[in-house]
Amino acid sequence: MLKLSCALLAWAGALALPRADAALGPAEILPVSGGTITVAIDTGLTAKRTDLRHWIDRAVAAVTHYYGEFPVAALRLEVRMRAGEPVNSGREFSGRLIRIHVDPAVTATDLNRDWMLTHEMFHLGFPSLDPAYHYLEEGLSDYLEPLARVRLGQTRPTQPWQDFMEGMPQGLPKPGEGGLDGTRDWGRTYWGGCIFWFLVDLDIRQRTGGRLSLDDAIRAIVRGGGAGRGGLVAGADDADWGWSDRHGVDPPNPRRMGTERGRSPLAGAVARLGRGGDWRRRPFRRVRSSGGGPAGNDPGDQPVGVRRWLTGTRHG
Repeated sequence: MLKLSCALLAWAGALALPRADAALGPAEILPVSGGTITVAIDTGLTAKRTDLRHWIDRAVAAVTHYYGEFPVAALRLEVRMRAGEPVNSGREFSGRLIRIHVDPAVTATDLNRDWMLTHEMFHLGFPSLDPAYHYLEEGLSDYLEPLARVRLGQTRPTQPWQDFMEGMPQGLPKPGEGGLDGTRDWGRTYWGGCIFWFLVDLDIRQRTGGRLSLDDAIRAIVRGGGAGRGGLVAGADDADWGWSDRHGVDPPNPRRMGTERGRSPLAGAVARLGRGGDWRRRPFRRVRSSGGGPAGNDPGDQPVGVRRWLTGTRHG
């Protein structure tokens, strides 16, 4: 539940801009593949600077590994101090700025466990959408962050599935709710959007026999100028997603996936991922790791090949 509680704090923090008068130390230029990041750290966190730099490097590595290079040429990253959870809110602004808050007592272990900075950096590789489609923006970062981190060995192999098990039920519709378009509910925005992209990823892989995945679609968006939040897409259902001509496959489309208001196919689609059971009750089973390590959560209702498909660096 820790990730869910931290995400709720991030949601609340995003509603109000961080204080502009926080004391930031001198900026440092961090070279990254494809550009630079200007890093400014709160003077109250000076003693944590080495740990914070390592934390930043890990997030940059996960995002860069996914895209092939950092998705924007220039970014300002402000690390500000605020009491609360170890990392207690973050927000990305128009592809140019990320502000994120950490507790003054944050430890290196806390920072190594953090997902929030990587989540915010994934926003840099996707265009801003009409507010009705906000779930696509937040859901994409929710989906890609754990996969990107596990592909680099930053988390244990079962971590994405534990996150999905805890989070995805929050995105399922309540009785009487329709599709995701226009939703303002936190769970449906973040985790309903995550379910959408999960199903899109499976759909692309199945329709292309494993030749393509969501990775190819998102990277095509960056190549097509969608990175840096500059390419406002008025309606996600009208977007070409920058790849249909290149790959000869219809792009992922919210209308075809049935997310519009008045329709709610996500619960049924997610339930069908299991073997006839209720996904929310039995998506995982306890197993012992093949390497003889401690037991952990394993999505027993999801074929092993598909799990490896999604968390591997290459599909197929």
